[in-house]
Amino acid sequence: MRLDAIAPAPERRERATRGPVADRLGTVKRMDEAEARLVATSVLDEWRPVPFAELSRLVDESVWVDRAGPSGASYSVKVYGLWDAGVVGGDLRVLAAAFDGTKTRLGLLRSAGDDFIVTPEDPPASS
Repeated sequence: MRLDAIAPAPERRERATRGPVADRLGTVKRMDEAEARLVATSVLDEWRPVPFAELSRLVDESVWVDRAGPSGASYSVKVYGLWDAGVVGGDLRVLAAAFDGTKTRLGLLRSAGDDFIVTPEDPPASS
């Protein structure tokens, strides 16, 4: 049998053993952090006009939404709230974190996000 009649071996891919997690074929998948932050910011912008009382519910119950980035990559975005400086009833930090499924070396989901702070509304005027 002649050697030139044998099909060439498929091109070898270097397996990722460190750094970003490799998919099943060994190719490295990295999250586009700038795009993920853009997606998180756009979701967060939808929450800015929401009243403080409704936003404060995000402390106990986060909201998940799915969005596509400009590249077509899909992201799951978690919107949640934390009392800023740990003061319950004080300023509220509303955060959005976008996940695309990639993981860190430790196996944690990689995310990128944005946040804003709102202050409690003035109490209604008493009559």
